[in-house]
Amino acid sequence: AIVLGSDVGLSVRNANDLQSAVNAAVQKAVDARPKGTSKSYDPKQVKWRTFCNERKFDDGILVTEAKILLWLQTVIVPGGNSKKKERVPGPDGQLGQAQLSYRTIDGYVSAAIDLYRRQQSLGTNSHPNPRSKALTSYLESLVRDETKRKRDQYEDRQAGTIQDGYSHAIFTRINNYYLQQHELNHNAARNRFDHLFGHAILARGETMRNAQLADLFILPLPNEGAQPCHGVVLIMNNGKTNQFGRLEYGGCMRYKEILECPHAALAIYLFERFHILGEPFPSFARREDWYDTQLLKHTRPTKPLTYRSQYDNMKKVLKTLHITNSKKTHLNRGGGARRAEDNGASEARIRRAGRWVVEKMQGCYLTGLPRESMRAMAGFSVTPGAYHIARASVEPPSSLQQQIFPTADA
Repeated sequence: AIVLGSDVGLSVRNANDLQSAVNAAVQKAVDARPKGTSKSYDPKQVKWRTFCNERKFDDGILVTEAKILLWLQTVIVPGGNSKKKERVPGPDGQLGQAQLSYRTIDGYVSAAIDLYRRQQSLGTNSHPNPRSKALTSYLESLVRDETKRKRDQYEDRQAGTIQDGYSHAIFTRINNYYLQQHELNHNAARNRFDHLFGHAILARGETMRNAQLADLFILPLPNEGAQPCHGVVLIMNNGKTNQFGRLEYGGCMRYKEILECPHAALAIYLFERFHILGEPFPSFARREDWYDTQLLKHTRPTKPLTYRSQYDNMKKVLKTLHITNSKKTHLNRGGGARRAEDNGASEARIRRAGRWVVEKMQGCYLTGLPRESMRAMAGFSVTPGAYHIARASVEPPSSLQQQIFPTADA
């Protein structure tokens, strides 16, 4: 037996503790990554382990460039897409199984690389990064093959292009669809707010699903016109491209067209929640009383809307309206950018609006709000001073305003 008091025993204990610390750090990183990443990588990494176990490699499941190439060439690529058929029959007159897209194949590579990085962190894999010349060359050949195959199979050339987008006419049709829904169990007010506000702030689907009531606030926007102007702003500090709590903002001012206005959609949605549906109005006495309240609730106030619910809802709407689009939960992000461009916003301002480029000083020192893009989205000139809402000329009496949410100021 090793005596811990000895130099050897101390070295062994330290080595074990150090390795345990590394193991814990790696596992914590895996546990903390976005659910979507784990949902994508986990089944692919199971396939990797199965492949390695069946081949009985001497180094087990260690990830190397050569093994990834063998995996792709013998398992992944030949396996094809079991959920899709080719558009053009083969020599036998039958529709064969469609091949996997390059994007899907590269997803398998990314999952393997993720496992490789984990193995490197644990000190079990000393091989160079698998994305080297041979693998890169092979993936490039798959891109060329896919381009030719898409032409041969007469696949939709609009998919993934600017025509696979979201015109203002489509935005209006979707909005009108929600306005015509009168059954409360259809969640039309919630889904319409998701549609309008998500479009206004160029939001990803997960941005809206993750948002809580405490992330929303009102911000004065000076120098926009003769009338007072305020923005509804959403704090975004987590998501697909923001995993470390970086402060980002999305906001919108009141729209010239009331039926398209996210402010009005928010008001109708909250009125339905707290008046018509009878959800108890949150208490603001303590943060614990309301910080868990979701902006887009699911079955209860603290349960967020699920990806599947959001996806299925938009899929149903697009199908009902006979609108073809490859995007569902991401529809508003591209559609909002296109709307801002059509209304005169510059590329730089659209990038800022979509948070594609975020400077450090925007986190706390600047508002981070792209006023030019916000004006364009709201239907005003992109230059300051043109903001004017005719319907805001009359201020409702405070006694009437207080009846809407009477406990808000309690």
